[in-house]
Amino acid sequence: MIGAQARLYSDADAADAVRVLLGLAAGLWTARSLEPAPELDAVHALTRFGSSLPASAVDPVLALLEPRLASGDALTSATADLLVTLYHAVPGRRGDLGGIIGQQLALPGCPGSLWEAVATLPAQARGPVAAPVAALADAGDRRALLTLARWGRPTAAVQLAARRACAHLLREQLAESRTTWSLTSQFDDTVILLLALAGAGTLTSVDPRDLLPGAGPAVTTGTWLTLTTPAHPSPGPAGHHQATPGGPSGPGGPPQPGAAGHDVGAAAGPTREPDPQGLIAAGPPDALAAAVAGHLLAIAESQYPPAFVRSEALWALYSLAGQLSPDMNGQLAGRFLAIAENPAYTGHDLAELASQDALSRGRLDAGARGLPVLALVCAATAIGRAAEAGGGTLPAGTAQRVITHAVRLLHSPDRWTVKHAAIAVAVASRSEPSLNHYGTALIVHPSGEVRGIAASIAVLDQTMQRVLAADPSPDVRMRLAARAGELDQDVLAALRADTHPDVVRAMAAATGYGA
Repeated sequence: MIGAQARLYSDADAADAVRVLLGLAAGLWTARSLEPAPELDAVHALTRFGSSLPASAVDPVLALLEPRLASGDALTSATADLLVTLYHAVPGRRGDLGGIIGQQLALPGCPGSLWEAVATLPAQARGPVAAPVAALADAGDRRALLTLARWGRPTAAVQLAARRACAHLLREQLAESRTTWSLTSQFDDTVILLLALAGAGTLTSVDPRDLLPGAGPAVTTGTWLTLTTPAHPSPGPAGHHQATPGGPSGPGGPPQPGAAGHDVGAAAGPTREPDPQGLIAAGPPDALAAAVAGHLLAIAESQYPPAFVRSEALWALYSLAGQLSPDMNGQLAGRFLAIAENPAYTGHDLAELASQDALSRGRLDAGARGLPVLALVCAATAIGRAAEAGGGTLPAGTAQRVITHAVRLLHSPDRWTVKHAAIAVAVASRSEPSLNHYGTALIVHPSGEVRGIAASIAVLDQTMQRVLAADPSPDVRMRLAARAGELDQDVLAALRADTHPDVVRAMAAATGYGA
């Protein structure tokens, strides 16, 4: 109960509650895992105080963690989360806390949540952990390389890893005979590294032969799901477009024989002459981004991979859109929309969708249901990028078609679908002034999450601003307050009079009012 109300405490009351929780957390390491554990509950509650954790909590928390640290073992996910939350909340003790975090990152059993937290640290908070992360990256640690990439620090090790990851991806072939498909982090990891490479002020030169299979360590990827499918899946609906790797402006060519996911030539080891994919990966980042985008789109359009593989390709393309030219985004928008209108499900995808019937005795949800709306979000994003440069490459009516499809999905019983349909509407409606009014479909939606999306990214006229400023959900009002620089004076006055702590914090962050 204390944790659930953590954000509602004043600073003085928060200090008292934290003191109580620290007392309850004593004995954490001796609690039995199969019994109720108030000690662990107290740790979770402490973490929920976030930036309200006082400096007086640092030494008691370090004392709580000492048995684990002294043994040289990795922290649990719960205690690692508390450690990094305290690191955020108490800047004056980051030297001490950062040293412990750096030691934990080097341990084989380091919780993934700690790496995620470090990867999302703001620039001003990275100093105490930067050196251990950089050392691990130089040693080839995948998570450290991705962390530096997310920080926008394209070191020589990050740049080489990015080019190797791209070369590996471009060598993968689509094949009808593929029988095993895996859900991995490959697409996402490759794009994260590629974006860091594209942002490098000084590019490190690379020999294309160093990008050949077997010429050096590749960035490994995590695998969460492996699916075995029939050897010859039935083709998708008639008229489905089968793309070629490389896409609209990438190099590529027709798929060659071989299993999808196979790095052609990997077994043979390095050769003296670079292959075409290595030459592309060693070239200018913009051209490499276009080639990777084309290859990912080929996967998303293919009739052979199951929906969860195609969805991962779309997620990666969504992240890569900002690095592509307006012309290419304009070309991609229509192809994304074609996927949304005709998902071309495999037999496995259809069985998965059938299993989600309300009367089904067993259900499977690996991503087939979300494929069309994800394609709509990608289409809306590409439209927005193309519109920023005038939208000359956009086929007429593309944005309207995206909105038409997305508005229908706003009534889906699936919350995830509704959320992403709202994002598609909000983003696509920004591309043309004549479409701005579609934001009204979001501000009157019964879901506070949808109204929050409108408050965050939709184009808002005076009436829409006033409606959202009076919204019963504090999350909606908080999101609106974050856009204080765009709001009318009477709306700002209403938000300044709002007493909810989340709204007060958002106003303080956006305007300095009440800080």
